[in-house]
Amino acid sequence: DSLFSVIIKQYLQGLVCHKDAECMATGAGDYFCVCKTGFDGDGTVCTDINECAASLHKCHKDSACVNTVGSYSCVCKSGYTGDGFACTDINECLSANGGCHKDASCANTPGSRILSDFKCTDIDECKNGICSPFASCQNSPGSFTCSCRSGFSGNGTSCVDVNECIQNNGGCHGNAICNNTQGSYSCSCKGGFVGDGIIQCKDIDECSENSGICQYGGLCLNTPGSFRCQCASGFQALNNTCQDIDECKTVNGNCPLNALCQNSLGSYSCQCKAGFSGINSCSDIDECLSNPCHANCQNLYGGYKCECFQGFLGNGFFCEDVNECALKNETCSNDTVCINSEGSYVCSCLNGTLLVNGSCVMPSSACRPTCHPKGLCHKTFMGYRCVCDVGFQGDGVSCADIDECTRDISYHSCQTNRPIVFRLRKGSPFKLHQRGLPIAELGSFSTLEWVPSSPGPFFFFLLSLVL
Repeated sequence: DSLFSVIIKQYLQGLVCHKDAECMATGAGDYFCVCKTGFDGDGTVCTDINECAASLHKCHKDSACVNTVGSYSCVCKSGYTGDGFACTDINECLSANGGCHKDASCANTPGSRILSDFKCTDIDECKNGICSPFASCQNSPGSFTCSCRSGFSGNGTSCVDVNECIQNNGGCHGNAICNNTQGSYSCSCKGGFVGDGIIQCKDIDECSENSGICQYGGLCLNTPGSFRCQCASGFQALNNTCQDIDECKTVNGNCPLNALCQNSLGSYSCQCKAGFSGINSCSDIDECLSNPCHANCQNLYGGYKCECFQGFLGNGFFCEDVNECALKNETCSNDTVCINSEGSYVCSCLNGTLLVNGSCVMPSSACRPTCHPKGLCHKTFMGYRCVCDVGFQGDGVSCADIDECTRDISYHSCQTNRPIVFRLRKGSPFKLHQRGLPIAELGSFSTLEWVPSSPGPFFFFLLSLVL
């Protein structure tokens, strides 16, 4: 199999070999781990074999075995030469008389030499640092001894740290953690416990030491080595404290349609959007009921729109009257006068003529007796009757000029003896009289021939009236 497929099969079998092991195939599609040469273990855990301590080396009898990771080496002892697996005695006497005095004779011996005066000086091998840095060296006549220090194991020339924590948690307390160090170890109590880590690790009651540790009225419940918070409604336990639940993050807090969810500490509220109102539901507000416009109000879903009436210009909130009489395309004929009014205008006939279908014509002869030259012949539900023209008063047969400046009935400022226009709001409770005789009760009624129909919220009249 390829290396990739082997790794995949290892992963599927939950098999992870140690870095000092090799993965081997069984031939049946399975795999197992085998520690490399120089290591011992089940393949998932491999430890170095100390060949020197276990006498598994092939060093010469006159050499020293030095353990290494996964192997070992052999070093010939002082006074010998070779590769460690084969060592031969060095004849020191062959070179400069073995370093002996000129009056002395050198006698070679295995690994050393004898002076002619039969006195031999011991070689202190400990000065050469042949032992492990983690061992102590003890010199002896003609030899030496390497002993690993406490916390290390080996033959002295090679010493490795002993992990005391592997067995029985290093003797630490059951609620403590064993921390291995080079040549030693230490015990420390787990979080939520206090003590020396060896003899005692006592539970810390976080609730009694800090009564408000849960915050926002949460109830603290002590547990071995820790605590938990029982939070009030609207809060949740998170990271050993009570934190506010933002209900608005979940389906808008279950607020009704056209409402906004506003989170608060431990709770939330629903508020209708602008243009809507209600308690358990949000309904459209008919803003037009409060008459916010200066003109026509059109209610919309969640809002409203203002539009000026015909005869006015503006944004709907502020409307100004259009003076149609000042426009070049005003429609009054030459024998009439244009009188502007709020939102409209009227064409007033002159010289006793009658406005019929937008034109001024002579009065009808149906009226008997004949109307005054300043009177108009008008057809009513009672027959033809004479009515005085604008600016005059009387029964139509006799008409006298009205001095409007003596009466406060004009919409416009009073100017002496000129036609006037009256503005009367539609639906207002009033009656029109001429010489005390009721003519019509006006509200939305505007079918009488002498009452012109006007757009907008007002009626406009060119009449001589007593209100």
